[in-house]
Amino acid sequence: MPGFWADHGHREWKIGDADRRAAHAFHVQLISRVSTQRLGYGRGIEAAALRSLHKLFEKAREVVEANPGSATVEILVWEVMNAEVRPFASKWHPRSVEGGLQAIDTSDEFREELEHVQRSLRRLDAALRLVLGSAGYRANDPVGTTAEIEAELAAPVTWRPAGHEVARSSFEALALAEARAVRARRTHYGLADRGWASGIALSGGGIRSATFSMGVLAALARRDLLQQFDYLSSVSGGGYTSSFLTQLLGAAPAPDLGLRPSERPFRRAEGESEILRTLRQRARFLAGSFLERVFVAMRQVHGLFVNLVLLLLAVAVFAYADASARRLVIGSVSSAAFAIGAPLLAVVVLACAGKSLDKVGTNPGWKHILLGGLFVVPPAWYVLGLVHEASDAAAARLPGGLSDKSLILGRRLRGFGDCGQRGTLDSLRAHAAVGRHRAHGKPRPRSRNGARAPILED
Repeated sequence: MPGFWADHGHREWKIGDADRRAAHAFHVQLISRVSTQRLGYGRGIEAAALRSLHKLFEKAREVVEANPGSATVEILVWEVMNAEVRPFASKWHPRSVEGGLQAIDTSDEFREELEHVQRSLRRLDAALRLVLGSAGYRANDPVGTTAEIEAELAAPVTWRPAGHEVARSSFEALALAEARAVRARRTHYGLADRGWASGIALSGGGIRSATFSMGVLAALARRDLLQQFDYLSSVSGGGYTSSFLTQLLGAAPAPDLGLRPSERPFRRAEGESEILRTLRQRARFLAGSFLERVFVAMRQVHGLFVNLVLLLLAVAVFAYADASARRLVIGSVSSAAFAIGAPLLAVVVLACAGKSLDKVGTNPGWKHILLGGLFVVPPAWYVLGLVHEASDAAAARLPGGLSDKSLILGRRLRGFGDCGQRGTLDSLRAHAAVGRHRAHGKPRPRSRNGARAPILED
């Protein structure tokens, strides 16, 4: 930090009791957080690490305010926080809110920059321990640093045979033979002997994995990188691709077969390799026979039918719940009053208890969902009732009216309630009687209370 020495290099550093208390308090904060501990690859949550660094600003303010006169510690702490931590937090906080840390490439970049900030905080912790005048706990560089990884890669590689177990007596001979084969391959392609080996692993996944793996190998060969790999390992679907390549290269030596972009099978002619085009055109046997295709189509139709049944079941359950709720709610209060009163109640609750609610952010809590439901559900339910009313009116105006069966199946619960509130069975009987009398040209029968039985037409 060149600016630090330009601003404070001439200063006479004095350490008092307030500095020691502040140094101890902030030292505890540093060693107990992710701020100085490496976040292992594939472990921890990036957003949680970012929140921990944010809280470090709050803890720094509390420490400085609780220890007035700690000028030395104040300068050390805020120099690092403002010069190193604040730019990092300002950059990554908006991305975290937008969900950018969930992407693998972005999270890798975050972790790399986080390690740089952590090194600065570890140096700050070392300065605080000097202020304390005692060793204390030291936040060392964690295992797995760049230097240790490079040292591990620089270690000599012991060749060992791949595949099944062999007797110990033949282990070394087989390992040496394999090492000679790798060196001979590198000599053939003009590669330097690196003292270590590299390989490509092709995963399983059926024909999709085989197709994807072939595309990867073709892309590496086109960039003259495929020859850099010594081993090829595969499983399941990836075995289609690896078997094709190894069988082609090992069956019969040919001067134009190899892994270079100018050699078959990756040499391109008219936009595509001739061998790869032949392989693609003759790989239709993987799709199966005619009967297998029929069975696949039947399974797809069966899946569509099951999904359709589940959808209809969900619609039926919703319709039943809607009809039942309208009987309960409309019996005590009008639907319009319910549609207006519920949002007003939500506004009153929000005005009285809004400050106690947490910010919504990306994960709203149950309180937010409940208030939002009071705003949206009752008006939407009222609009759905208007749709029911309009559909009933349109059905009643159809030429010739409705047949008895349509009347029984299609009449909504409101129509049943009009029949003197005597229950579903009485209403069905009344409607059936109406149909019979109308068929014979007779007037409508009267119900027990003297009112005429309702009909669908106006």
